[in-house]
Amino acid sequence: MPPSRSALTTERRTVAAAVVPSRPLVSVVMPMFNASLTIRRALESVQAQGYTHWETICVDDASTDDTVARVAALDDPRIRVIQLDHNSGPARARNLGIAAAKGAFVAFLDADDEWLPDKLARQVALFEADAGLALVVTDMRVKAVDGSDGSSIYARQAPAPGAEAWRTLLASSFIATSALMTRRALLDEVGGFDPDLVTGEDQDLFIRLAMAGRLHAIPEQLAIYHWMPRSYSTGHAARQAADVVAMVRRHLQRLGERLSPAERRSILGRRYERLGANLMDSGAYLRGAWLMLRAAGLGRAPLGNLVAIPRRILARAGKSR
Repeated sequence: MPPSRSALTTERRTVAAAVVPSRPLVSVVMPMFNASLTIRRALESVQAQGYTHWETICVDDASTDDTVARVAALDDPRIRVIQLDHNSGPARARNLGIAAAKGAFVAFLDADDEWLPDKLARQVALFEADAGLALVVTDMRVKAVDGSDGSSIYARQAPAPGAEAWRTLLASSFIATSALMTRRALLDEVGGFDPDLVTGEDQDLFIRLAMAGRLHAIPEQLAIYHWMPRSYSTGHAARQAADVVAMVRRHLQRLGERLSPAERRSILGRRYERLGANLMDSGAYLRGAWLMLRAAGLGRAPLGNLVAIPRRILARAGKSR
């Protein structure tokens, strides 16, 4: 007796399911600390993704507001929360999220940023097409508190794709944490974020990932970076400068002869210039000026850096009147 039509239909569906490969799971890792005002916006941008095979691990870094309650109110089984009993900083929080991740790919999203709907789909497609990719990044649109658009992440530093991207990243980063996707296995290989770094831990990881494989930079702005005047890094300019300089120097020491003396001077000169300018803009004139002088001494725009020092002091004095 021939099988019934319903039995044949069921069989065809079973065969189709067997031959069509499932899409890889993307684990979204999101550290949270007193993010009640922005967390819903961030998570709703994940829920709005055209690529739907994802999980989100929210690591609450001992918030004292109702951040966790706002996450629970979304009532989405794809979103889970890990709660820490004391504040440990973003590096440890992200590492705990990575350890709990089940996906083949990991993407990071800060609790005050958001993604455009095709961000995950674009990145996964590139990884699936190229087994040699270590990380895929995208540009981000910067949005101020008043809602106005600022310059993009790439506007500060043009991306450098390929296997040598780490050279550019040593001197100046073009990657925002919320713009990156990488392979979970590669994160295990390079060791995740350095918890000893209070700031600059993201740039340190990006350099190590770029040393492990090729980088693809999507030109479009597929995410939004919400700039806050009292953000974590802005309020810690001096510590950031010290951490980043030490981190870059450690990488230069490990690299040995892979970089020429001229490349080393150029890398340090660019770092000193940018960090010095940030310090001066935050009011740390002496430390900022010293770094900018060191940049000039290494051949990084000597006249430009010398002229910029009094200009920045005068500009900040004018703003404070």
